[in-house]
Amino acid sequence: MATQYVPVQMDIGSNRKVTIQIKQDVATYFNFPVSNSSEQTVTRRRKAHTRAVYDGLSDTTATNTNVAASTWVGIKSAAKFGSGIAVKVPTKLKNSKGNYRTITIRFPAKAVVAAISDFLYSAAAEKRPTHFIMPSGRKYPVVNVTGDVNPGESQTQP
Repeated sequence: MATQYVPVQMDIGSNRKVTIQIKQDVATYFNFPVSNSSEQTVTRRRKAHTRAVYDGLSDTTATNTNVAASTWVGIKSAAKFGSGIAVKVPTKLKNSKGNYRTITIRFPAKAVVAAISDFLYSAAAEKRPTHFIMPSGRKYPVVNVTGDVNPGESQTQP
């Protein structure tokens, strides 16, 4: 069965709203409000291929590894800009080792940390996470941001 995605509205500042696609089970877990946006989605695909992998910096012999084919969903108007920022969000679920499980949500590249924090605070009211982890590995708290999350860009974007 293919992974189902649902559209969710997000404010990225200066009264600019974007629609992000979130996996159906993640949206259900956090109880994100599903948008009835009319923006079209586009399915992006990566073909299966082989990749040369080295065992370390001192290794001079590459080992070929198979990479499986994959697909993901993006908003048609934003797909030309890439896949955005992959942010890890912890859940209250634990894995078999007792560690908290994390899920990944892709936010638009224009979304600043304050916008992501405010989105998680307001949209995930029932099972609100305490923090999120940016691709750099830095943790940021989930807080209610008062005022504009990105006041520097007041012009509307095409």
